[in-house]
Amino acid sequence: MRLHTLLFSTAAIIFIWGIMPLLWIIASILLGLPQLDNPLLKLEGLLLVIIGAILELHCMLLFKHAGKGTVAVTEPPTKFVIKGAYRLTRNPLYIAHFITLMGQFLILGYLLMPLWPITFLLILQAYIVRREEPVLIGRFGEIYEHYLKQVPRWL
Repeated sequence: MRLHTLLFSTAAIIFIWGIMPLLWIIASILLGLPQLDNPLLKLEGLLLVIIGAILELHCMLLFKHAGKGTVAVTEPPTKFVIKGAYRLTRNPLYIAHFITLMGQFLILGYLLMPLWPITFLLILQAYIVRREEPVLIGRFGEIYEHYLKQVPRWL
């Protein structure tokens, strides 16, 4: 992995898992909303964060070994990956982010926090449909078009 890819990936994770949740926490506090404080929810949230992180690592390893690239747009895979979670959904990495963000909400309990993962998915939906899928059709051709018909975008 090149330095610029590492820096881009690190910045993306800090933004997605750190800065944006923090902004929703601040908004919750400023609005005086109550904070959930349930040990069972916190435990469930921790489980979701672990599941999300494992799924993300799974995707990263698949892209590195089978795809000969990374999950970062700065160094995308050169080979098409239809293994592991990519057999079940076209976007397991984005689902991993969603799961992790929902886990953060359950752990921290700030009521506006779920708005970030929902907003994130809506932004991704627009991005995937408008930009990512056409680029992948151009890069991988017929095999990707077949994949679009066989594997759902989300679940």
